[in-house]
Amino acid sequence: MSGALACFPMRVDAELAGVLGDAEAAYPAPEVSSLAGLMPPQGWPAAVESLAAAGSVRGWDVRRQWARGCLPHATTGAPGAVQDSYAVRFAREGWGAWTVRRGAGWPFVWMWGLTLLPFGLGNVTDLKTWLTFGGTNDPVFFDAIRVRVAEQEAARKAAALARPRTKREGMS
Repeated sequence: MSGALACFPMRVDAELAGVLGDAEAAYPAPEVSSLAGLMPPQGWPAAVESLAAAGSVRGWDVRRQWARGCLPHATTGAPGAVQDSYAVRFAREGWGAWTVRRGAGWPFVWMWGLTLLPFGLGNVTDLKTWLTFGGTNDPVFFDAIRVRVAEQEAARKAAALARPRTKREGMS
C-alpha cells in the first residue's frame, strides 16, 4: 500500500480533513428550489394537474411544488442535465402522501399515516386508489403492492438472464 487508508464516516470529518475536491464544492445550486413556491412558467403538466385535482375532489389538502436543477449522475455524482421536477403533496387528518414527477414518469410515491409507516413501493395508480379510500393501512392493499413489485423484479431478472450476451460482456 502506498499510504494509510483514511475513512471518513461523516461528511463533516472529510470537510475538516480537506479531502473533498473542488467538484463537490462547485456542484450547481438549483435554478429554482421547490421551497420557493413558484409556479412553472410553462404551467403545470396535465398529469400533475390531474393528480392534484383527484386528491382535492376527495377532500385532501393538496400542494404542488416545482423545482429546476441538475441531479447527480447515479455512479459518478457529476451534475446531470438540467431538468424540471414536480411534486404533489397530500395531507388529511393524520394521513399524508407525496409523489414526484420527472419527465414522463413518477419515480417516487410515498404514503403514510397514523397507523401506517412510510410506504414507498406503490405507483401513482396505487396512490390514486389510496386517496380514494381516504388513506388506509389495510394490509391486503399493501401486500398486493408488495407481491406485484416482487413479481415485476423476478420477471426483470429472468429477462436479464435470458437475453443473449455479447463477447464484450464476457461470453465467448
